[in-house]
Amino acid sequence: MGQQPNTFIDVDYSGIDLKDHEIILYTTEMYRDSITYDTSQIFPLKNGKGRISFYTDSTTYADLSNRPRGLGLIIGPKTKIKFDGIDSFDKNLSGTGSFAHAKKYFDWHYNVQVPSNLAKRLQNYSTSERMIYFFEDEFQLKIGRNLDLLLKTKKIDSAFHKKFLDIMKFEWAFSMHMYFSLKDNIIPKKEFLIYLTKTYDPFDPKYNDYRGWIKRGYIERKASYIEKGWLPGEKYITGIWNESDNTYYYIPPRLQPMIAVSQLTGMHDDDKFDYEYTREIYDNFKLLYPDHPQMPNLDRIYTQLAQENNVDYVHTFGTFDRESNLVRNQSHKNYNKLENVISENFQGKNVLVALWANWCGICIPQLLQHQNLKAFLEKEGIDLLYVTLDSQVNSGKWLRNIRKRNLNTWHYFPPMEMHQNINQLADFQDQTDLPRYMLFGKNGEILLDKTLLPTEKEKMYQQIKNTIKR
Repeated sequence: MGQQPNTFIDVDYSGIDLKDHEIILYTTEMYRDSITYDTSQIFPLKNGKGRISFYTDSTTYADLSNRPRGLGLIIGPKTKIKFDGIDSFDKNLSGTGSFAHAKKYFDWHYNVQVPSNLAKRLQNYSTSERMIYFFEDEFQLKIGRNLDLLLKTKKIDSAFHKKFLDIMKFEWAFSMHMYFSLKDNIIPKKEFLIYLTKTYDPFDPKYNDYRGWIKRGYIERKASYIEKGWLPGEKYITGIWNESDNTYYYIPPRLQPMIAVSQLTGMHDDDKFDYEYTREIYDNFKLLYPDHPQMPNLDRIYTQLAQENNVDYVHTFGTFDRESNLVRNQSHKNYNKLENVISENFQGKNVLVALWANWCGICIPQLLQHQNLKAFLEKEGIDLLYVTLDSQVNSGKWLRNIRKRNLNTWHYFPPMEMHQNINQLADFQDQTDLPRYMLFGKNGEILLDKTLLPTEKEKMYQQIKNTIKR
């Protein structure tokens, strides 16, 4: 810390409809320990524009992300870059110093799709030796060759070349572990996974400055292999974990705090988050590591979570207020039918009801279309009401998901007794029929019990307009 910034990226996303008005810079502490701050920084954008500045003494990698758009750059020190994100990346990158558009060399295709396709081919090989040979050969063809070219053309330096090569192979190795199930106690798959774990060992100190869910996942995977007896290893009782977390004690003590922090700072955003489970880990961690640099951040997170989980949101009907990050209670009435909620609160108005739940992964793409859908409905004079089919124990997750997706509209958390009524209205076979969008008329009658989904955009909008005109 304390070094003055020497590298600058100016971004302009003003021509793009951003869902969140910020850019996240995933810094290259994971690739090079010369970056002087932690793994990520958030840069708010004003009118879609902003400047990212940092210090580095070597070639570094920056991943600017505002999903679904992102920009990967390989950057040298004392570089100034201007990025106009309105059109294509290459066309709108300009600047002085050493930089290259990394995504065209190392995008998700090479990190995810190519390893996944490779794993599908490898599972048909009869020996672990063949699997190992083709893994190494494919990596050199897809990744190593590109890195060698960047080094040869002096777009990266040798230190970065070595570091990035190590990390990319580490990620590819983990992809193999993700593809081949732990149940694959089958030769040669088992021998292949053991080879990868020994060769690209997640416990190895050379990966100390690498962070993220891949590092955590790989460490957890090796610990599970030790627990199963596939690999030699020791058990280290540190006192961090719950009784059910025996696997984590096969992780070396120097890595256990990092895994705990990764869990505690990341899992609260997970739709499957269990507050009581992680609260026990947090309490243990605070007792053991009161001076850990992440403790203030953990305290903030778990103070907020404690407040959220002490509130029972069942029966809550209201609107989400972005400023306070709360659903403002318009009523807390015990309705017994969804039709009553609509007739009493939306008299004389058409209403689109979105049925969803925190556990519903396929609901997420529809929630991400919220702002577009809301803009259309407001133009047509139609209200939008989100109704969750979660249980009471998930009421804290309900608010977190509303906040995370910025679902700034009407919401209702029905009691479990109303679920049967909703299932009948929607003609659900079971709740795997989620997500479901239903259109109600001005008198509370059902106009459409199943509209098209928000991801279908104009088709859905036209369907709603045609229905209302009848």
